[in-house]
Amino acid sequence: MGIMESEGTGIAVPDSENRAPTCEPEDLNLVEDDVEMLYIDDYCVDYSGGDRLTFTAESDNNVVVSLSGPDGRRGKLSVWADGAGRATITVRATNSAGLTGVETFTVTVTSDVTCTLDPDDSEILTSLTHDAMTYTYTLRCEDPAGGQLAYTLPSDDSDVADARYDGDTLTTSIRGRGSNNHGSTTIRFAATAPDGRSWERDFAVAVNP
Repeated sequence: MGIMESEGTGIAVPDSENRAPTCEPEDLNLVEDDVEMLYIDDYCVDYSGGDRLTFTAESDNNVVVSLSGPDGRRGKLSVWADGAGRATITVRATNSAGLTGVETFTVTVTSDVTCTLDPDDSEILTSLTHDAMTYTYTLRCEDPAGGQLAYTLPSDDSDVADARYDGDTLTTSIRGRGSNNHGSTTIRFAATAPDGRSWERDFAVAVNP
């Protein structure tokens, strides 16, 4: 995106010292395709007591992180997580006396949890009967960041049907064998990384008498 520029007020601090502004932006951890909005002005101090700062920001890796802004007096900056990896963002704040403070922060981007499903028809209501009591999906999940995934698969009505997962297959099955056991439920599968990133899918199941 190149160098972006904006003007802002900064935080005016009474000080006769002829000092450049200082900024302390915080590092960010984002998931691929996230967008984080921040105001550079919130992280900067203008020691000159002037009424505005001029901001610029640039990414050293536009494949990982691209920028939109900074815009307006507060230096509104949108940080786009375009790909997994790490990028250093350089922020410059210049006061009305022409003095510039430079600071950097790091943006770390991780990919989301991914799962492959076969057949990929979980949106379709799966019908089970007491002659065909189970239905099996091939389901494999991974965390590109290498985290250990935790799996949950609660049923909205476990008296009707539930599911089990062994790391390769997800099997939905009727609970009990009585012909009076019928109805519908939803199995809510989630594969979750330690930092909260997840892949989720609902599996609708109908049990017919």
